[in-house]
Amino acid sequence: MEDQKIIQKWLNHEPLSTEEQEAFSRMEGYDTYLKLDRYAAHFKAPDYNADIAFSELQNTLHTHRTPALFSKTFMKFAVSIAAIFIVTIGLYFTFFAASMTTVTSMAHQKTTITLPDQSVMTLNAGSIAKYTEKDWDTQRNITLDGEAYFKVSKGKTFTVATSVGTVTVVGTEFNVKQRANYFEVICYEGLVRVNTEELPAGHTISIINGIQTRKKTTAIQPDWTVNRSVFTSVPFQHIIAEFERQYNVTIVADAVDQSTVFTGTFTHTNIKTALQSITIPMQLKYTITDTTIRLYPE
Repeated sequence: MEDQKIIQKWLNHEPLSTEEQEAFSRMEGYDTYLKLDRYAAHFKAPDYNADIAFSELQNTLHTHRTPALFSKTFMKFAVSIAAIFIVTIGLYFTFFAASMTTVTSMAHQKTTITLPDQSVMTLNAGSIAKYTEKDWDTQRNITLDGEAYFKVSKGKTFTVATSVGTVTVVGTEFNVKQRANYFEVICYEGLVRVNTEELPAGHTISIINGIQTRKKTTAIQPDWTVNRSVFTSVPFQHIIAEFERQYNVTIVADAVDQSTVFTGTFTHTNIKTALQSITIPMQLKYTITDTTIRLYPE
């Protein structure tokens, strides 16, 4: 029964926990499920409205009346057939109609996948990426909500679209971060284009609270991929938001001026050490109750 629940979640493209993913990968027929999901994108379901069809069925039955006993029996039979047909159509859509691949990284989680062209995408906590696998050979397009690090294989143009800006490359390594009032692109190798601006390796461009900044960097990969967050002159509200994503907690800081800029780092592996890293420089204290953290001035 537990296996059926896991399979149902996977069919609905709901994120699986680490334990569920491991259990799913051990199931008999795992490879078949993956192949079915991959090839399902090539099928297009026919247009069908179950409500309209059932209504037409009822009208037909009322128009062509039959003896009472037969009518009741036939109605039960017809309703059963209609129900089965609707379920069948639902299953068809589940297996064959979904063409968009969605990758989700939950709070306190990082997810790495290999794309169809062997490019590698790593999602930071609290991020969602979507792409169409069946068109990947001709259109390497990804929609991102959150933060991701890409190692792109050479080939056709590779595009990452966010609600703030679009990043376009051919083959390179770069990081894209798109959060509330926070957009940042860092190029580690090659050359990327952010909207209309070119960004060479060792450079970063950011738009934070509407203010655009461009500067150089000596980093060779995103700090978050080695379980730490690093900030330079960033409003404290964004440090709080990132902390919440990395530790899956809620921070209440009503008495704190969150527009104050913060420069520093915090680890993703020890919450108390991380809290000290962000509170001591800001002269703050904290209390922890379950998954709620309250910050207040000393």
